[in-house]
Amino acid sequence: MSKGPLLQNRLKSFLLLGQFLQEFLDTSENPKRSFPKAWYTGLDAIVKGQVSFNAWFTEDSVLRALKEWSAVLNKSTLDLWLDGYPQLNESKTKWIAIVMAGNIPMVGFHDALCVLLSGNNLVMKPSSDDKHLIPYLLHFLEEHSPELKNCTRIADGKIIGFEAVIATGSTNSTRYFQYYFGKYPCLLRKGRTSIALLNGSESEQDLNGLADDILAFHGLGCRSVTKLFLPKGFDLDRLFKAIFPFQNIANQKAYGDNYDYHRSLFMLNKVKFLENGFFIVREEESLHSPVSVIHYSFYDNIESAKEEILLQEESIQLVIGNEIDWFPRKDSFGKAQSPKLNDYADGVDTMRFLAELK
Repeated sequence: MSKGPLLQNRLKSFLLLGQFLQEFLDTSENPKRSFPKAWYTGLDAIVKGQVSFNAWFTEDSVLRALKEWSAVLNKSTLDLWLDGYPQLNESKTKWIAIVMAGNIPMVGFHDALCVLLSGNNLVMKPSSDDKHLIPYLLHFLEEHSPELKNCTRIADGKIIGFEAVIATGSTNSTRYFQYYFGKYPCLLRKGRTSIALLNGSESEQDLNGLADDILAFHGLGCRSVTKLFLPKGFDLDRLFKAIFPFQNIANQKAYGDNYDYHRSLFMLNKVKFLENGFFIVREEESLHSPVSVIHYSFYDNIESAKEEILLQEESIQLVIGNEIDWFPRKDSFGKAQSPKLNDYADGVDTMRFLAELK
């Protein structure tokens, strides 16, 4: 993509942000500090204080989200991504409203990145569950790019002054979005979940990766695996062995309360399940499982499992497994929470949507 001066300057700002995050995350004895100390101490205070606003946003989970972003905000990765959109036209700047989710830290940052690096301006409605991290990083961007000084706004109440909308929420909230934003160009996403298809030949490393796909961010992301399709006869002890290193997750109160609640509920209702003291495995057809629980079902042959999965494609964000070329949104074990920049939610290309706005 041939970048004009506006996009060049914005790209440089995001490269600085990537540098800042890498330096912030550096825990060595004498880390490099290229920016004023206040930026690092300010972000540190936000990271450590998130759990007081959202019980699920532990320091570890917030740091992980920052680490994932620091890994992609570099010149080679951003250039490769942007080169796929030669149709971007920075002379057609529009105000784009983003209604953000807040299920995991910084989940709405990708949309903000898309809006600003497509040459548009941003009206952000942050989730009440994640209203500090992204605004802080946007403030950093504004302070390091004259081009961004008056190009971002945060809507405290009703969203006004926009020309197109990107909104993410549950299936029910999507109906509200359609009613409220229907007269504007819209990219609306509903609630989806992710699954894993195992064939029985998975290595110990694969299953360790699967454990992370299940429990990273407490299993709250749309890319978190909530259902397993297993070959008949699969030894569930292999799964429990892979899950065991996550045992400290039970010390996180919100997660532990969920585990205690669902364990008691299943026992009261005489629902069959297996558990290891902090995680529950239940044979159940539904793709969606509650926090601390994963559903599974056995299949006789893998072709029938593929058919069943494809029939539910509209409810599935991602399929994890080996050799999943037949599904449009797939990744390998251990990669669910490390999406690439072109791994768009619901398979809808956000940058293309923005580029094609009239």
